[in-house]
Amino acid sequence: MANAINQKEAEYDAYVSAERAERLAECEERAARRKVRDYAAEWSAPGPDPLSPDKRAALNAAMALCDRAFGKGAVVPASRMEAAA
Repeated sequence: MANAINQKEAEYDAYVSAERAERLAECEERAARRKVRDYAAEWSAPGPDPLSPDKRAALNAAMALCDRAFGKGAVVPASRMEAAA
């Protein structure tokens, strides 16, 4: 009798554990989808510059360096960019 009760409790615990794992996986998937959706909306939305001032300054400095090295508006092959760095 005690074995049957222990077995039923073990089966119930396994069932609950499996359900929790499944719900956790679903929650993680929803969170990942929400992150991707928010990220895409942030980058596709018109409006103010999405880059922080520090990132914008770094990008402008890199572009100025390329302009000085290769001429303004030049199409620079990646191999030459790596050599210039």
